[in-house]
Order: sequence, then C-alpha cells, then structure tokens
Amino acid sequence: MEKREYRTIARSKTGDEVELIFRPYIKGDFETAKILYQSWSNPQNLRYNEIPRGMEIDEDGNIKNGIQLVESIVDYGFPSEDGRYWMVIEAEEDGKRKVVGNCWFGNRSWDEDYAKNESWGFGYNIIRSDDKDLDNEEYTIEELCDVFANGVKCDKNWGKGLATAIINFILEQARQEGVKDVISGADILNYGSLKPMFKNGMRYYRLDREDKDPDMIIHLKDDNASAVGEQMETEWQEFQKEMKEIIVKNSEFYKERDKARFNKAVKRQKEWRDYKNSVKQKK
Repeated sequence: MEKREYRTIARSKTGDEVELIFRPYIKGDFETAKILYQSWSNPQNLRYNEIPRGMEIDEDGNIKNGIQLVESIVDYGFPSEDGRYWMVIEAEEDGKRKVVGNCWFGNRSWDEDYAKNESWGFGYNIIRSDDKDLDNEEYTIEELCDVFANGVKCDKNWGKGLATAIINFILEQARQEGVKDVISGADILNYGSLKPMFKNGMRYYRLDREDKDPDMIIHLKDDNASAVGEQMETEWQEFQKEMKEIIVKNSEFYKERDKARFNKAVKRQKEWRDYKNSVKQKK
C-alpha cells in the first residue's frame, strides 16, 4: 500500500450509491477524533465491543481521555511496526465529505497460529445517527442497561451497504499484498456485522478461544467463487442455525460473559463521569 487515500463505492439494497474515502487519521484533527470518540462511547456500540473507550488509566495513574485515545491511534502508523493500518472512513456526497466510520486491518501479530504474516485481521465501526454530542449530553447507565437487556436498535445509517463495501475494500487490499487468509469475527449475536463478511465470501472458521464468538475466514488464493443469490441465502440461514445451536449449548458461558461485559462497561462509564466531574471542580 503506497497511496494515502483510497476510494470505493458503497451500494444500498435499493441501488443508491455513495463514494467512500479511506484515509489515515491526521494528528491534531480533533473534530474527527471527537466524532469517533462519541461513536465509540455510544451504548449501542458497546453491546458488542465490550467496554467504553471514553478513557484509560495506565499503571502509573495517568489518564487519557477520549480525544487523546483517538490521537494515540496515530501510533499505528501506515503501517505500524506490527504491520497494521488504521484508517478514517468518509463519505463524499455533493462534493462534501463527512466521517462515517473507521477501520483497521493488517497482520494478526497477536495470533500464534499466524505469526508469519500470512494472515490479516480487521475491524471496523460505522457512525450511528443517534450518537450524542458529549460536550452537551451524556450517555446514561439506563441506556447501557437497555441495550444489554433488549439488544441493539436499528439505525438509519444501516442498509446503505457501508459494511459490505468496507470489508470488500479490506479484502482487495489483502489480495494486492499477497496475503493468504483474512480472518475476523464478531459477537455471536451480531448478525449485522457477520452478514457483510458472509456476503464477501467469508465463512465460519472457528470459535474464538476466549469469548466463544465466531471467527470468519476467507482463503484469498482459492479460485472458488463466492456463493450468490439463493445459494448465499441458504448458506446464511444454515450458518445462523449453527450459531443458535452453539448459543444453546454454551448458554451459561454466554450469560456470565455478557454479565461481565456489562459490569465492566458500567465501571468504565462511572470512572469517566467521576473524572469529568473532578476536572470541573478543579476549574
């Protein structure tokens, strides 16, 4: 990857198109950092992403707030020392750009099965229309409780083909780099993230060792064409059935796992609120 900016097209089910631009985060771009920070802190995203990223406290007690955490992502470089890329995603409509998400992709350096850089992983986030302006309004514990109890709500930014286009872009970059496999996963209940992987030819590979969530894989050097149309839908239904059977078989594990995720999310949200209050009092 030599360019600093890449473009692709996202297509909705109705045929509407929007151009997506992938670019590195620019250090000091606090407006973009704020948008991403607010998105990452949304309880609707936290349901499947484990903990809020509103702040971090290191071993020495030093605090990084949300904006500083986004800024630290610049350390990934282009790529980072371990071979990963981190990019902001913008949509261009009528000649104007707006941030619609972010993604990372590259070497699975943490995975002992793929220590020789033969496989890439990836992750992405799409901005929701209900993200709050945290300068004026806070997400509440009640909102956090609601999403864990009742699930994630649909958003008007869904259905535009953004996730499918993002994954397709990442897979194409991996092909150009001569990568053998691409592996990624999502919460076992997060079909909204799993189906775009499925549509791009990725298939169920294994359960994650720690969280028992499905990892999906695609072998980029295989010549087999991805399933389309009715065949793809049939395979997708079979996949969902298999996931439901896994959930039933491991019901106690998932119950305790989600309880731990919720407690951690509440703890981090309270820490952030206490920190913001202490800053106000000092002023």
